[in-house]
Parts: sequence; structure tokens; C-alpha cells
Amino acid sequence: MVEPQKEPPVGEQTARGNYIAQANNNSTASVNVYEDVRPRPVKQAVLAAAREQLAQLPLEMPPVSTSPPLAERSHLPIFKPNPFFVGRASDLQAIAQALKDEECTAVVVSGMGGIGKTQLASEVIFRYGGYFAGGVFWLNFTDAAGIPSEIAACRTALQEELRLDLHALPLEEQVTHILAAWQSDLPRLLVFDNCAEEALLAIWRPPLGGCRILVTSRRGTWARDLHVHQHPLSDLKREESIELLGKYRPDLTTEECNAIAEAVGDLPLALHLAGNYLEAYRESRLGSVSAYLKALSNTQPLQHPSLQAEGNTYTTRHIQDVARTFALSYERLDANDSVDALALSLLAHAAHFAPGVAIPRELLRATVGPEEDDVLEDRSVRAFRRLAGLGVLETSLGAGEVSYRLHRLLASFIRLHSESSAPEVQATVERVVQDKARLLNSTGLPTLLQPLDPHLRFVTNQALSREDAMAAALCNTLGSHLYEIGAYTDAVSYLERGLAIRKQVLSEEHPDTVTSYNNLAELYRTQGRFQEAEPLYRQALSIAEYVWGQEHPDTAFSYNNLALLYHNQGRYELAEPLYRQALSINKRALGQRESLYRFQLQQSGWTLS
Repeated sequence: MVEPQKEPPVGEQTARGNYIAQANNNSTASVNVYEDVRPRPVKQAVLAAAREQLAQLPLEMPPVSTSPPLAERSHLPIFKPNPFFVGRASDLQAIAQALKDEECTAVVVSGMGGIGKTQLASEVIFRYGGYFAGGVFWLNFTDAAGIPSEIAACRTALQEELRLDLHALPLEEQVTHILAAWQSDLPRLLVFDNCAEEALLAIWRPPLGGCRILVTSRRGTWARDLHVHQHPLSDLKREESIELLGKYRPDLTTEECNAIAEAVGDLPLALHLAGNYLEAYRESRLGSVSAYLKALSNTQPLQHPSLQAEGNTYTTRHIQDVARTFALSYERLDANDSVDALALSLLAHAAHFAPGVAIPRELLRATVGPEEDDVLEDRSVRAFRRLAGLGVLETSLGAGEVSYRLHRLLASFIRLHSESSAPEVQATVERVVQDKARLLNSTGLPTLLQPLDPHLRFVTNQALSREDAMAAALCNTLGSHLYEIGAYTDAVSYLERGLAIRKQVLSEEHPDTVTSYNNLAELYRTQGRFQEAEPLYRQALSIAEYVWGQEHPDTAFSYNNLALLYHNQGRYELAEPLYRQALSINKRALGQRESLYRFQLQQSGWTLS
């Protein structure tokens, strides 16, 4: 197939030797391993046939997984097609399109541990590998110093293109010959599995020729000048999770599979382990879905035996313990490094937001200090990039705003392993969410609060067990938001709970208690529950007169609210003097023009304190 090439002079091997020495010193970026390595020419007829073969690679729908492609001319681990592989059709098609289109292209499949990157790469091989006439070569990039040995192991599959005594040459010379073959124009597929560092890709990808590179990595950000096709991988779609669990337990209902998928956050590794467990225990009461879900809810899910399986998967040889998979990334953060320490703090706070829901950057950033601090902001930028590089935070950009998502199981792992004080961290998150939600509520535009809604609900529900002042404040803020979006039933529940807590914790005469009386009464009025609203309005007015006196603007607000109720009931003779009293107070306290404006605003009868 490939025309023979004379053995290069010994001097051309020095770059290889230098690389190996420097790799041990963690200085890989200074070496160009392809320097002085000449590509091997390919006969035109052979090349034309190979390119035509690649041109036949289908894109409309991924073909059915088959046996290993071109086994005699490929170097692959002992992978088997995974009979439990489901979904990912759009991912397979996008990757296939990129690999088919351009020579020397690199497609990076990125995502957190357990998301199924290696499994997807394996599926790409079994579905599309046969279209690469030059073969498929799988390299484990976990250990940078071991990469030369990984490359040298490919010599058997390249026997037709290499000298027969290659195995007898020093490692450096073996690698050089293989690198030369990989720079030919023949279409090949190289898989760099678990490539964590950008420098490793820059060093080992062929600079020319027909090779395509498929990279799996937890790193979510890649330098633009590497010119890679980034393909971030997300959790399985819910219907795919249900299909996967059904392969293990066909007897489960869609509702049962849905509940399990929700509990493990649609993470492929966790779904695989949960399915294995339920299959193994199907004859036991422990194998019932109700018992399994109860066990997961009674403890941290990662501590359940089902997610702590021994050994490795048979398809990709990856560990079957979800927590250990997460630890591989988390333990790379050094608490003694200022940027890593801040990254750890950001993770600790992220774990107390609503699990699995995107967190606006400004909200998460506010948990570690004021935005006005330029030094802290610079460190925060680097900390966010560090977390994205480790694949623990999923970054998304929508409507010009950056947000970060932390998987629910990873959040559980961080809460178990974070050295930060959980009560202190949780209190910070509650304060940040409360302050931002109050500000957005005050705009009167409930859609602005929509990205924050799930976090406000989550931190409020988490705080309720304490029944303290912050829990009451969160109830009031959430209830106000629910009122604005018309969710009256839920709004009543939170506002009633907030009022009860404030009466108990802050006393009847506290200004915040007045606010809760007014807000709950306003909600009742909006629902037409006038008889329930009136005593609350009257109680709020009575407390306001006692606390602030009859001439205070805040007391005027209570006069106005009660007047508005009478107005709605058609009891105009009662409403008019109250309106006049409120207007008179505002005119004296704020001036004619401002009082009229404030009076108009008060017609809504709503306060957000």
C-alpha cells in the first residue's frame, strides 16, 4: 500500500528522545515531535480508493453497530459493542460529519466523568471506523509519559507500512516511524482517549496528512488556535434514560423508569449501575423500584451500593464507582493554590443551588465576594476556567449571559467532600438569592426572575426546616413572585408560612411582620377572598400605627391597602377617608409631586420588603 522509505539518519531521532526526557519533567509544550519526521507517500490508486471509501460514510442516520472495523489494520482495546447503548443519534451524526469533512481535523468530545464520552467514542468506531481505510488507532492519554509506548504498540497494525524489524528498534525510533506513517494522506482515525491537556493534543496530532482525530476529555474549554471542533456532551434525554433502564428491567413502567432517571440525573454511568443493580436484585424486595428510590432518598445517592460497584465496565474498562469517577477531577484542585482554592469555594456554593439547574454567572460569582473587587474578579475568571477545564461545571451561553450547571450527583459529591462549612455556605447562597430575587421582584417584571425561579424555590424549601428570619424572608419573596405570575395557590402557601414564622420569630410588632400581613391580604384580595383579607389589612394597619404612628409614610401604605379593599367591594364611603388620609400623609412627608406618584404606585397594594 505504502511506498518504502529509507531509514532516517540517527540525528533525526533526537527530538523524540528529548520529548521523553522532558515529558517526565512536565514540559511537553516545548517539543515538536513531528519535527524532522517525513510523511510516507501513498500510491495514487490506493489513495483514491481510500478517499472514495470515506466518501461513502453515511450521515443521515448512524448505521447499526457492528464488529471492530478493519481489525487486522487497527489498534483497539478489547472493546465490545455495548448492547445497552441508547440514543446519542445527533451526537453521532455531528461527529461523523466533522470527521468526514476535513483532513487533520480534531473533534473533542467533552463532559464530566460518567457522561459517556469514551462509550460514545467506542460507538463511533464500531459504526464508522470501517470507512477509514488507514485503520483506527486508540491511544490512552491518561499518562503523558506513557504516550510513546501507546504509539509504539500500534506497530503491529501498521506492518504493511513499516519496516519488518521495527519492533527491534529503540522506542524513540519506533515512534518516529509510526508518526511518519500517520502523516501520509491515507484517511485514518486516531482516538486520543482522556486527553486532559491542550498541550498533549498540540504535540501529538499529525500536522498534515489524512488523519482525523477524535478526542475524549473532561476539559470543556480549548484554545481557539488549536482549531478543534468542540462537541460538549450532556446527560441523556429523559426518553433515552427510560429506554436504557428498560433494557435492564423490561418489566418496569415508564413512570418507574422516569423516577429512577430523575433520581440519578440522567447520568449514563449512574443509569447503567442502577440498571445493573435492579436487574441483579429483581427477585428481592430490594430490587423493587419503590424500595430503591426510598433507599436513594434516605441517604446521599452516591453512598448507595448500586453506585459504588467494584471493578471496571467490560465495554470501555472504566471504573464503575460514580464517586470515584468524580474524585478524579475534584482531587486535581489544590487548596493551597489561590485560584484552585477559589474554584473549590465556587463549587461548594454551587452545590447549594438547585441541583442540575443552570446558575447565572453573576449569581454564583456573588457568593465569593463583591464584584467591584478587581483582584477577586480576575481570580474568579481563572477559577471558572479551571473548573470548566476539569469538566465539573457545564458552561452555557444564552441571550448573552453565561451560566453554569452542576450535575445533581456531582453536587451531592461536593457536599460530602467539601471542606467548607455547609451552614455558612448555605447561608451565603440564601442571602445572594434573596437579595437578587427581591431586586427583580421590585421591577414588576416577573419574567426577569424566571432564570432564578428554581433556585429561589430550592433554597426556600431547604431553609423552611429552620423556621428562622431568613426562611420567612425567602417565603415572602417567593410568595410575591408566585403572586406576580398568577400561581396563587402556591403563593398562599408560602406567604402564610412566612407570616407564621415572622409572628413567632420576630414578634407581632416587627415591620417585616407588617409586610407579611399586607402581602397575604393583598393575595386574598386579588383572589376575591375579601372576608379573609380584611382582618389581615386591619391588623397590618393597627401594628403600623403602633410602630410608626399615624403620620408615617409606611402607615399611609396600610391606609391605602385597606382603602383598596373597600374600593373593590364597592364600599366607597369607607374607602374615601382612608385614601384621603394616605394621600395627606404622603403629601406632608414627601412633597406634592412625589406623593402623587407614590400614591399611584400604592394602588397596587403590594410591598416587597
